[in-house]
Amino acid sequence: MRTIIRNQRGAALVEFAIVVLLLFTLLFGIIEFGLIIKDYLTVSQAAREGARCASLRGDINAVTERVRNSAPGFSQDQIDAMTVAAWYRVQAPNGNWGNWTSGLPAAGDASIEGKEVQLRVKVTYPHPTITGSFFGLGSTIMLSGNMVWRREGMPPPAT
Repeated sequence: MRTIIRNQRGAALVEFAIVVLLLFTLLFGIIEFGLIIKDYLTVSQAAREGARCASLRGDINAVTERVRNSAPGFSQDQIDAMTVAAWYRVQAPNGNWGNWTSGLPAAGDASIEGKEVQLRVKVTYPHPTITGSFFGLGSTIMLSGNMVWRREGMPPPAT
């Protein structure tokens, strides 16, 4: 009888080890996924704010500053790790869109006056994972937020 009880204790210990391993894997997976989603939403919101700033005739420095100020949950190191890129394209008279051009159009650019202009802002952030490459994600995951916004109309020229 004592041998049977000892064997059952060993089996319970092995079962406990397997269950704890699965439990911790699930727990850390949920935590990692939650942190990735949180940072993705912050990066997407920052891209949205940057595109809005660009649509109001902001230059690339103003857009970058707006993006960096629109990440309230990020530390200064995380904000410094973000990169901001901007492009624009102009609609041709036939209704087709031109190619994306890097940067933002100058404030007094006569070639785009009276034309429909789209602006695209992309924010990228290297999210460090807390579990390393345990889930096969690698030690960092590149998160990016893209936002395309229509440029606001030009104010009438001062006379």
